[in-house]
Amino acid sequence: MTLLAKEKSDYFPIPEGTHRAVSSAVVDLGIQENPYGKPKPQLLIRYEFPDIRDEREAGDQKTDEPRIKWQFYSNSLHKESNLRRDLEGWRDKGFTKEELKGFDVMNILGHACQVTIIHDHSGDRIKDRIRTVTRLMGDADKPKPELEIIRYTKDENEQWDLLPDWVQEKIRNQVEVEMPPPKQKLLDDDEFQDDIEIPF
Repeated sequence: MTLLAKEKSDYFPIPEGTHRAVSSAVVDLGIQENPYGKPKPQLLIRYEFPDIRDEREAGDQKTDEPRIKWQFYSNSLHKESNLRRDLEGWRDKGFTKEELKGFDVMNILGHACQVTIIHDHSGDRIKDRIRTVTRLMGDADKPKPELEIIRYTKDENEQWDLLPDWVQEKIRNQVEVEMPPPKQKLLDDDEFQDDIEIPF
């Protein structure tokens, strides 16, 4: 796939369209400032795009890795939240009342999906944006993560050094506020099955 570059730019937007993808990182950002109201708990999900390559050379070193995109989400399963929208599109079904009591977002790690990218134009700048996340359809090969899987929370922070600098900075600058206990409980790892039709 060809990517066009302009002079003095090292940013190449992911091409518009629907692409195979796989989740390879979930990062708890803690409580973050919200320009539209009170601070909210946020998380990041990293999507890899195996069919779009990021090839780089530095001296004698060459790398060939999948393009990635980090997506911010409010850590909420409210009916209007982007996280719930994308998870239901990915699962190809809605959440039950019982599931809404608690869903462990870590369960998505390593699972394939389809991600539709659109472009926002602002002056000479083009920004790629995730429009939808849906289930991988048909007989398409399910990609596996090529990068090391990252699961990061305040209590599970052994992979701190694998986080990009800008993500570490977001975590350091999280808002220190007293929050009520979350209504969502975490599901046990043994509730996850990889061989069922719906991926998580």
